[in-house]
Amino acid sequence: MRKWFILVIAILLFSAGCSTITPFEREEKMPPEIINVMIFYPAKTEKGGQVVGEPHEIPKPEQGSVAAEALRELIKGELQKDFQVIPLIPKNTKVIKVTVKDGLATANFSREILNGKAKNAREEYLGIGAIVSTLAEFEDIEKVKIQVEGREKGKINGKSIEKWWGFGGLKNQPFVLQ
Repeated sequence: MRKWFILVIAILLFSAGCSTITPFEREEKMPPEIINVMIFYPAKTEKGGQVVGEPHEIPKPEQGSVAAEALRELIKGELQKDFQVIPLIPKNTKVIKVTVKDGLATANFSREILNGKAKNAREEYLGIGAIVSTLAEFEDIEKVKIQVEGREKGKINGKSIEKWWGFGGLKNQPFVLQ
């Protein structure tokens, strides 16, 4: 009798660990597809500063564009090379959207981007150059226009959109890629 009791307990324990869920009922997350992109950073160099490119692997977005994800990677400011990033784009800046139509990319940022800290026109040029160069890596982009909360002109919180970081960098938009 005791052997039967142990056998029944063993069978119950074994069957309790078995699942009756079919493979169609389980939700398994697949790892995201990885895309290789070139990200350009404003960096300190012996020459004072230049835009430096670096390959990055980013997850393919489920929604939105790869170009927008590339700009989000730029905002992180994590350059792996032996250069120091000039932190011009505030880390709390959001990429609202990047649209591409007829070769023109429109990069729309949140208002926080206007809090960038360029010390001079050269640094402002490097910051804009990093955005434009990062987007230039995509085949379908020939020109780049930058917006702040959907606007190209006017003021947000008392800051001029066209003056960008104080030196007038957005007056000659769109930026045509060479």
